[in-house]
Amino acid sequence: MITKHYIDNKLIVSIGRTSRIIILMENVVLKQSSLLNYRDAFFFIGLFFVVPLPLLLFVMNKSKKPKTNMIISDH
Repeated sequence: MITKHYIDNKLIVSIGRTSRIIILMENVVLKQSSLLNYRDAFFFIGLFFVVPLPLLLFVMNKSKKPKTNMIISDH
């Protein structure tokens, strides 16, 4: 049975013990799923930035090589 009480313009719902337990379990599951989603999102964002680092090191090594001008003559 659901009874509604209005206190300070806020709706407070008094419900049975079983329904309260179900709502509490639902809130726990929602919090855990949100935490897992954020963890996965930050993992993929971190992976996005970490994976290109070795590629950047290869590119930087090639650009740091001194360029030598060789003169070839037929004498």
